[in-house]
Amino acid sequence: YTTIVYNSSFINNKILTKSSTGIGIYADTLVSYNNINNNNITTTGNLGHGIRVTISINNTINNNTITTSGSKAYGIYLVNSVNSTIISNTTIRVNGAAVYGLDIYSTGTGTTNNKFSNLYIETNNTNSLPFNIEYGSHNFTMSDSILNNSYSSSTRPEFNVTSAVTGGSWNFTNVTRPDGTPIIIGWDTRANGTLNYYWYIDYNITTSGAALSNATINSTNLFGNKITSLSDANGLSRHIVIEYSRNRTTTTYSTPHSINITKTGYADNSNSSVNVSTNKLMSVNL
Repeated sequence: YTTIVYNSSFINNKILTKSSTGIGIYADTLVSYNNINNNNITTTGNLGHGIRVTISINNTINNNTITTSGSKAYGIYLVNSVNSTIISNTTIRVNGAAVYGLDIYSTGTGTTNNKFSNLYIETNNTNSLPFNIEYGSHNFTMSDSILNNSYSSSTRPEFNVTSAVTGGSWNFTNVTRPDGTPIIIGWDTRANGTLNYYWYIDYNITTSGAALSNATINSTNLFGNKITSLSDANGLSRHIVIEYSRNRTTTTYSTPHSINITKTGYADNSNSSVNVSTNKLMSVNL
């Protein structure tokens, strides 16, 4: 348990708690600009969260392994004004009933500018969800992550927005189930906010079987928003494109996309109907 700590590191620890409310790492109030890295955390008691962070900013939580087995023992629990926090390369397994792998909760001003990437979150019991947000307004990104609701039926959500969420913007890129299929989204009555869902288009541009550099690649969505890049020395380029934006009641799709690839001296390649609902590899020969 720490409070009012700055510019410190909590690294390379093996932490085991067994009592009720025994939390692995508890960063409580103004614990900011710290690194929580390379820890192996196991808790077995009810309410024994793996990591809990409260009213803090600019912390980095990276390369941790977290396992909880008690009831309401969340993997990572962000509470009240936790901002500019980076959580990456972390595996979370929660085995108790009524738990969340990652939960964001704020009764005050909400949370903002949090970034989650390369996470694997797995639940293994009833009424448990990999990712849940509740109360307040939240703004965050999640990328390259797997949410695995392994115990529940296929109709249970991997990401859930509770009715007390008042707003925010949530940008997901390449967030899937373990088999690569899209996750299920749950929206409770009166929940507010906007979910923007993105995928990768990876381009491989060749000519006569050889990599073609400096080809101009345009990906344009239904609303005319364009991403432009040049292929690199290996003929490769990546675009992050939006599939849809949605709130509780309405989904607005931005796909299919129009693809156009050009280079002076070569025939153009165009496709006006590329539906992007998962990651795509576009191999194009000019």
